[in-house]
Amino acid sequence: MHACDEDWDMTDRGAGPGPHTGPPEGRDAPATEPRGGIRRTLDLGDWRALMWWPADAGGGPAEITIEANPGGDPGRISRGINSTVLRSVPLAQATEEVRRLQRSAQESEEGFSDSRKAVEELTAFIRDVLGSDPRPGRRGRSDRFFATVAAVHSWYVDLQYPNPVQQIATACGSGWTATANWVRTAREKGFLTEADREHPHGTLTDEARSLLASAGDPGR
Repeated sequence: MHACDEDWDMTDRGAGPGPHTGPPEGRDAPATEPRGGIRRTLDLGDWRALMWWPADAGGGPAEITIEANPGGDPGRISRGINSTVLRSVPLAQATEEVRRLQRSAQESEEGFSDSRKAVEELTAFIRDVLGSDPRPGRRGRSDRFFATVAAVHSWYVDLQYPNPVQQIATACGSGWTATANWVRTAREKGFLTEADREHPHGTLTDEARSLLASAGDPGR
């Protein structure tokens, strides 16, 4: 892939100009309403890719426009966009960088430190349970344990981490397989909703919140 130059713009939620997705300069473009979100321009050599994510995006870009680069070779541009050009767009890398931008923005919001402290307390509870009872056997773990796992999982999901199970495993010093089993059990117990298109990792349920509140754990 041609070494690409990057241009980032992160606008406030619901305000500011959206990405440039209109025709090249010199042609009439329809008027568009201002919108927020994150836009990125990638220089792909003869072409450039313009991407836009809404402010609350949880995955890839909502729009991608590929247009001729003003500095590109006219002969190659005249042959049009082909599969090589499409493959040169680093979609996965760009999406992960957008997630990092979103996490940084959330971490700078008022109240985030209180949220982090609450999750650290929940994570400490999980570690304490593992330390005092590493192999519960047929007896299993308590509902409070699985509701706590669900709450921590949901927190990482809200911060746009693509691998919340691994984040929990790292924070708690547990293996990925064991942690994935905790999340699955938490879902089966009704502490996490089933995954759907809008929430591919599920969300924390009221039942989990109620149980944690009654146990005196920090709420979310």
